[in-house]
Amino acid sequence: ADRGVLVDGEKWDAVVLATPAHAASSLVGAAWPELATRLSPFRRAPAALVYLGMPAAAVPKAADGFGFLVAQGEDLRVLGVVFESTVWPGRAPEGQILLRCIIGGARDPEATKLSDAELVELAQRDVGKALDTTAKATHTSVVRWERGIAQYELGHRDQVRAAVAAGRAQRIALAGADYRGPGVNDICADADVIVSELRTWS
Repeated sequence: ADRGVLVDGEKWDAVVLATPAHAASSLVGAAWPELATRLSPFRRAPAALVYLGMPAAAVPKAADGFGFLVAQGEDLRVLGVVFESTVWPGRAPEGQILLRCIIGGARDPEATKLSDAELVELAQRDVGKALDTTAKATHTSVVRWERGIAQYELGHRDQVRAAVAAGRAQRIALAGADYRGPGVNDICADADVIVSELRTWS
């Protein structure tokens, strides 16, 4: 049988779609409407990342560990804080520390509509409370993701199985944070699984 995926006039044995699900749905919509339909339910929540560069000596609690997540109901608006330069040395100059504050998500999507100055103020306030510091950031930056955090809602596994089956029928594999885990470790592990599966398609 003549098997493969036609991309820009060239036939490939298989294709891996490693874009967010909403982008993948748009890419395949005209050629494979069934797959596009299966990809359409996956949602992402908006997020704002606020980076704070601070004197390391003023934030000793950030000198060790990965960071922290904030449980719903706590008196903090950030979703979590990653000790960026502790986890990845070299991300801040000597004597400084870089913190990545995550704001918004499905819990607080309206927060992403705040101005950059308001987001920085919010992040500094919550970092001060959580890490017991009054130090002010010497560096700040804000990055916004309209579709940032993949949402794993009720029925997610069934949606993934249906999308994967629709893709497999066209020799298209699906990869990325929308399906089998949103973390970098999850995505790396998933890549190995996908490569093994593709080898069985020959």
